[in-house]
Amino acid sequence: MLNTSTPLTNDIIGPSFTTTDADGDSISYDYVWRVNGNVIRTTTTNLPYDPYQLYYTGYGDKNDVISLSVTPWDANDRGATVTVSAIVANSAPLIDTGWLWAVESFKGDAVSLQINATDDDGDTLTIGPPIGLPPGLNLSSTGLITGTVLPSANTTTPYSVTVTATDGSLSDTTTFIWTITLPTVTLDNPGNQTYDHNVLSGVWLTASNNASHPLTNSIASATPLPDGLAFNATYPDLISGTIPITAVSATPYTVTVIATDIAGGVSASQTFTITVVNQAPTIGNLNFGDPNPKTNDVLNVYVNSPADINGDPLSFTYVWTVDGFVVQTTATTSTTDSLDLSQPGFGDKGQLVEVTVTPSDSLNDGAALMVSTTVAASRPVINSVVLDNYWDNYAGLDDLITVDDVVTAQLDESNPDGDPITYHYVWTVDGLTAKSEITSEVVDTLDLTQLGLASNDSTVGVTVSILIGGVDTGPAFVSAPALSAPAGPVWVSPPFVGPFNRPARPGFVFIAATSYAFTTFQGVPTGTLVGTVQTFNTSENPTAYSIVGGNANNWLQIDANGNITVKPDAGLPLTSTTFFVITVAAADSANPGLPANQRLTSIPITLRPTVVITGDFQGAAAPIGGGTDNINLKFVRLTHDLSAQLTVPYTVNWNGFDMDNGLVDPSLIANTGGGLAK
Repeated sequence: MLNTSTPLTNDIIGPSFTTTDADGDSISYDYVWRVNGNVIRTTTTNLPYDPYQLYYTGYGDKNDVISLSVTPWDANDRGATVTVSAIVANSAPLIDTGWLWAVESFKGDAVSLQINATDDDGDTLTIGPPIGLPPGLNLSSTGLITGTVLPSANTTTPYSVTVTATDGSLSDTTTFIWTITLPTVTLDNPGNQTYDHNVLSGVWLTASNNASHPLTNSIASATPLPDGLAFNATYPDLISGTIPITAVSATPYTVTVIATDIAGGVSASQTFTITVVNQAPTIGNLNFGDPNPKTNDVLNVYVNSPADINGDPLSFTYVWTVDGFVVQTTATTSTTDSLDLSQPGFGDKGQLVEVTVTPSDSLNDGAALMVSTTVAASRPVINSVVLDNYWDNYAGLDDLITVDDVVTAQLDESNPDGDPITYHYVWTVDGLTAKSEITSEVVDTLDLTQLGLASNDSTVGVTVSILIGGVDTGPAFVSAPALSAPAGPVWVSPPFVGPFNRPARPGFVFIAATSYAFTTFQGVPTGTLVGTVQTFNTSENPTAYSIVGGNANNWLQIDANGNITVKPDAGLPLTSTTFFVITVAAADSANPGLPANQRLTSIPITLRPTVVITGDFQGAAAPIGGGTDNINLKFVRLTHDLSAQLTVPYTVNWNGFDMDNGLVDPSLIANTGGGLAK
């Protein structure tokens, strides 16, 4: 017989029998193993046992018939064959409990736990239903426990979990302990923070969790962050941003940050302060454009390398002092300012000029810097020397120098410091020294009438030096033009001023000052003389006159004698125009188009209002000779401007004879009469 009547898949089975031999011979055995009648293995051995391993493939599975035939034999004979059999029974499932002795999870853990069970027959197993799983977990029929441990899971009493594996007939059950733990969140305090506004700033938060859950960071609503700061979208543990200047006024900010394990339902918090500051601006240095300014200079100061870490717009206050007294204060956004030393009290020779510059943003002033200098002595300078014609200027004529002139040298000099100055004039005629004189006057003369001193086409020059303490500081030189000039007319102010019995100088042009202004009445007839202009032309050619400007209404004309009259085809109309200016040109008739020979003058024309007076007699039908009668005067005002209170001329005519004339004051004239004694 077999050693088991109900073998299982994967068992090792064998025969169980006894044998005898009457002759006492040694016995051997032939073993033949069959599965469902098919020979699987044959063994010949002298052992009374032959183990058969069902776990070998093909050696027998559940419900197979296993049979064994045993034949004993000795050296002479074979004994009778004995056959025994058994059916392979169903093997029960087996749950692997090797690692289930202690299962632990945190609240909020995501669980994926496989319950492993085996079946020697290879039967399909079903695992479940579970008993005692923590809330939030489920067991599938394949033995996989999944889900998330709910925050409501009990952390004080472990869960006793029972699971069963079955092949439909047989099963295996095991029970294990599942412990739930509350996670712990730790958040480090970053410490109190100080940030500059308008500068990118940030602080990292360091939080940890003994569970493998993600943490989220937040700010307690009661303690918000300053404007501009927020959690970084890329780095959730970083608070960063740029704080605007408006946040400075509310500093410091008390901030509470919270790190939360949402899955585990736990959090940690820390409180710290954020102080938003404004850094004061700075100036690198100051410098003057000219470190050695002189009286009357404009002293410029420049701010170099101004900076503001916050990027705020800057302004600067410049305080200028002279010998310690404030003379000018300027507030500006410019990095330069100036002090005009030519202003009284703003700095003279030897005085100390200082400027203090304070930078400022909209909140704070920065450290002030000061730079100073001493006003240096200014050297007197001759800007120009003008040679002129003394007598002709005095007479109002030309300014060209001739052989019979007294020549003047007029200095234009600058002496900012007001130091006493003397001048050294050295006159030359055709390069030879004619006169040397030291004087404090800015005008000096050379009399060319001295016999043989100059001739036509000579060149007169003067060299002028400044002497300070007897030291010559350098010359200024000017030469007169040659003693000749082109011919042409020149305007002469009325009344005409002649050449003061000067020697005849053919071809020479006298230039005199011009002062003409004419007045006439509106509505005067054609041909009325408005005024006469004069010129003096030393050439023998007549002067040609023309009106070249201001005569847009074409009212006036000028003749060869300079007489300005009302044009025949125009007349002066009754108009609201009371003033205009004409330009009259005079030129040498031989060269009228030559600009160098043409002289222009502007003449203002005033149009007075016109009053027409009519009259009749009062009293006797005819006046009595030698008597006095009154004439009732009536007038028609042709223009409307009598504001100048002009006097009105009148004439009394009797039978064609002018009997009387005079001037009537318009204030005595009424619209409907008035008295004029005659």
